[in-house]
Amino acid sequence: MKNKLSDVIETFMKADYEVTVYATQREEEATEIVLEHAGDYDRVVCSGGDGTLHEVTQGLMELPAEKRPVCGYIPAGTVNDFARGLKLPMRVKLAARVSAKDKIKPLDIGRMNGRCFTYVCAFGAFTSVSYETPQAFKNLLGKTAYLLQGMAQLGSIKAYHVKIQADQETIEDDFIFG
Repeated sequence: MKNKLSDVIETFMKADYEVTVYATQREEEATEIVLEHAGDYDRVVCSGGDGTLHEVTQGLMELPAEKRPVCGYIPAGTVNDFARGLKLPMRVKLAARVSAKDKIKPLDIGRMNGRCFTYVCAFGAFTSVSYETPQAFKNLLGKTAYLLQGMAQLGSIKAYHVKIQADQETIEDDFIFG
């Protein structure tokens, strides 16, 4: 993203936006930035992977609805599952153009145990792989880094006792993945 940041800024300036850039340095920092500053803006656009989008969404959903700006997303992660599911452009400049437009689509945001999620909520075997794979490995190996991290976790798979309540149905059992 660093090499393409000036293109993104130019795209938004051409669309009459005043641009402020915040670069995150640590986990959960995007959530903190959104909570502190998002209420001052008309639009928040994040760039990164699914984890960055998750952190920004978490911050936005903690704001009162009347202070919550529109959110745009420029995918720049390793896999970008969410963006692919929405058929967002994978090229930064094209994704910036989409995020700068006024074509806004409402999306469902889920909540589980007090945390928000955009498209998937999971527990158990391999669900920590995307968070525990070092960024340096992802930069070097791409998607293969996730496969290797998953293989490293094979010996530590355990079952979770889970109770799921939805409408009038309750399911309770031990699961290795959900």
